[in-house]
Amino acid sequence: MQFTSPFIGNVSSGPQACTAFVYQFECDIKTIPIGGAAIVKFNVTMNHNKSQNYDNIAKIVSNSIDPNTTNNILKGQISIIKLDVLPNTTRNELNLGNNSIIPVAILGNATMDVLNINAESVCFGSHANVSLRDCLGSTGEFRDVNNDTMVDLLLNYSSSRTHILSNDTSACMSGRFNNERSLIGCDKIIVRRS
Repeated sequence: MQFTSPFIGNVSSGPQACTAFVYQFECDIKTIPIGGAAIVKFNVTMNHNKSQNYDNIAKIVSNSIDPNTTNNILKGQISIIKLDVLPNTTRNELNLGNNSIIPVAILGNATMDVLNINAESVCFGSHANVSLRDCLGSTGEFRDVNNDTMVDLLLNYSSSRTHILSNDTSACMSGRFNNERSLIGCDKIIVRRS
């Protein structure tokens, strides 16, 4: 999972050609009638090993008269969180053979204030299927789990509800901050069944 940036050059593999600039790109999606809609999808792969905030803004610019320009901008805000499955262990070895509790920490740092996370929105589990993650975690506990003097958020999840598969090599978390900014993060795991 890597985030490749800045974007430079031309992208012409889609139905419409795009020109990329430093940290942005433009695509000519041709004519859209007023009141019409266009679907523009971009798949971006991000590095989950570094906490960072990303603000994606899509803006439609038209040469015609648009009676409502307030619907021409779409913002997507996401934060990549540093996740630690089984804090204070090195192998992250999960035993899914019983209904065990999996502690998972969202690590805070100077740019990631975990106190602003809506703990009840945070889901954890299979990296492959977001809809099957366990969203029934606790309200969490704010404390320093990795002894770096920064506050972290520790959550507990039931192994049977995470839908982590025996061949999974990473587990992920998704949720949001109190200001509705999305959060995502993953950590490597080793799965064993007993």
